[in-house]
Amino acid sequence: MLNLSRSNSTTDSIAGLKAIHKVYRPKDDVMTIFDTAPILETRQPRRSRTRRRDEVELEGLMNVVALRQVAEKVRELLITAEIDTKWRATQHFIADGCAKGQKPESFIGVEDIASGIVAMRVRSVNSPLTADEIAALDAEGIPYEKAVEQEETYAINPRYLGDKKLLAKMDAALRRIPGLPEDVFVKQPGKVRCVVDQEALENVFKLPPERALPLARLMSSIAITPTVDERAFPIYLKRVQKMLAPPPPKVVPLPEKKPVKLKARAGKKLGSTRVTRRDGKLRRK
Repeated sequence: MLNLSRSNSTTDSIAGLKAIHKVYRPKDDVMTIFDTAPILETRQPRRSRTRRRDEVELEGLMNVVALRQVAEKVRELLITAEIDTKWRATQHFIADGCAKGQKPESFIGVEDIASGIVAMRVRSVNSPLTADEIAALDAEGIPYEKAVEQEETYAINPRYLGDKKLLAKMDAALRRIPGLPEDVFVKQPGKVRCVVDQEALENVFKLPPERALPLARLMSSIAITPTVDERAFPIYLKRVQKMLAPPPPKVVPLPEKKPVKLKARAGKKLGSTRVTRRDGKLRRK
């Protein structure tokens, strides 16, 4: 009985210590109301329901939708056609310019009833050369122009602009004033961008055609100015409709079927008669 009571007392003491430890923890392991706060369930975002709209008959809407779809397709065809045509014009300019040793003159391109002025224009000064393009020109010895984008100059440090006394001393004697800060003037570095001009393009056509072609493409652009004739609009429209039409389906020829020979039945002779298939039926020849 004595040992049993001691055992119960020990158990109660351990339970009490656990309860005290649960309430009074060290500072590093204190349970706060933030630790025991219930976890808030995250709500799933509601899917936006598409509002059902009323259908109203709107005259002219079909024209807008149709023209937009056709215009987008025509724009894609125009980009492809211009790339192809300008490439042919570039090849003509290279052959003509390298043969003459100078920049070729513009010409009037013609095809069927269409015509237009085609010219090779020097790259704009607003499009400076990249490092790789400069290296390509240097490798062939083609000169280019260095346009000053920002002049190199000196300016008063903005931090001293509000110091009227200092500005007055500077006005009296600029550099001889004792105690004048050394950084009162700041340097604004100059910026130079490399661009091409007519002279640089002229030098390109003194090279062989295979070496002049890549340089001419990076130093110039092809401009096509078509001659517009309103009377030919129906012809142009017919040409575009033909371009917009889907390609005809490819006709795949059916494989030739080999003749089928029938085996002779019991009591019947077929001899050398051949049987071929026509329209899914067996016929004798």
